[in-house]
Amino acid sequence: MSYIEENLSKDEKILLKTKVSSYLSLINIIICTSIVFIFSFSLATVKEASLIMTFIAAIYVWLNFINMEMVITNKRAIYKYGIIAINTNEVRLEKIESVNVDKGILGSLLGYGTISFSGTGGKDIKFKGIPNPERFRVNIEEVLEKYGK
Repeated sequence: MSYIEENLSKDEKILLKTKVSSYLSLINIIICTSIVFIFSFSLATVKEASLIMTFIAAIYVWLNFINMEMVITNKRAIYKYGIIAINTNEVRLEKIESVNVDKGILGSLLGYGTISFSGTGGKDIKFKGIPNPERFRVNIEEVLEKYGK
């Protein structure tokens, strides 16, 4: 059972759930481990230490990605991240004023993007790096029509 599922309020149910795009996860792991490897290889007197540091960095980045949760319930939009220190950002559905999709060049090529929720009171949430963000936005808008008012 996920962190969000364990912490739902009474009568709250998950309607939509997404994860970070596999492409984006892989790209971030490659970039992070490459930087760690290059930096540690140039500093380490024992080259095996740089490989160990690179492996640890790859596991850390991977664990961050698999532990992210992006959920729309019948009451809230919730973004949870973190491995040991867990952080959540959430906004109630009735407070959401707009839902936007942002895609960069790489996101357009690989089919991922960011969904931004703008809420009243200055509360914004971003679901970053999700696959097929346009379709997910349509699903969110359907949920908002049913539960957001």
